[in-house]
Amino acid sequence: MSRKNFIISVLVALIAHYFLGWQYSIIGAFLAGYFSHKSPVRSGALTLLVSWGALIAYNYVVAASEVMAMTAVVAAIVGEAPAFLPVVITLFIAVLMGAVGGWAGAVPSKSKTKAERDG
Repeated sequence: MSRKNFIISVLVALIAHYFLGWQYSIIGAFLAGYFSHKSPVRSGALTLLVSWGALIAYNYVVAASEVMAMTAVVAAIVGEAPAFLPVVITLFIAVLMGAVGGWAGAVPSKSKTKAERDG
């Protein structure tokens, strides 16, 4: 996948996340999978990892003490887990969602290519 397509996919994921909700950020991973011909699953996973990681980093920059307090509370609810665990779990979910989105995005791309070869 080209750098331009990757940036477009990340921007679409960020815009969908911001305006529609976190569950719609998979649209960016879908685009990454559509644009990527060699490794759509990895491209989708990387797209959401970068976009969600950027959002987490932005939150830490804008409101560091509040975000650290929130992650500490969530970690305590889980059961005396380290405070970084919610961030790691969040990024893991992003990678899983991105992989599924990239895989789903590769399907129309590959079927379109196959249809062009047949027709």
